[in-house]
Amino acid sequence: SPWNVTRLEEELQEVCAEARNLVAQMDRLRTTEESTVKAARGEASQLRTELQAAEVKQGRQGLDKVAAAGALRSEFQAELLEARAHFETANARLQQELVSAQRDAKAVRVGEAARTEQTKQLKVELEQARAEGRQWKT
Repeated sequence: SPWNVTRLEEELQEVCAEARNLVAQMDRLRTTEESTVKAARGEASQLRTELQAAEVKQGRQGLDKVAAAGALRSEFQAELLEARAHFETANARLQQELVSAQRDAKAVRVGEAARTEQTKQLKVELEQARAEGRQWKT
């Protein structure tokens, strides 16, 4: 019947319109997806570039740190050598002072021994003089 044909033609036109809408939506989605992928690739490229720059910078900083550590090590070694020289000088001076103090102590002991001996001798002479003095009185 003609009415059925008209009805089928209308339904077919509706289905075709929906299909065209779906195709248009798919095209928009594809365009959006392509834009998103392109943006993501650009962002990934930018991140790779930034990462490489950071690695280079970190590498330079690492080299700078190694150089600074080397300089500090050299400075420390120089200070250590200087401190060692001061220590050796002070140690030699103290050794000389110790030898001198030992000599002085020995001289004092010898002097005390001589005074002790002289005191004993004087006591003996005093006793002899007293004894002679007693003899003269009698």
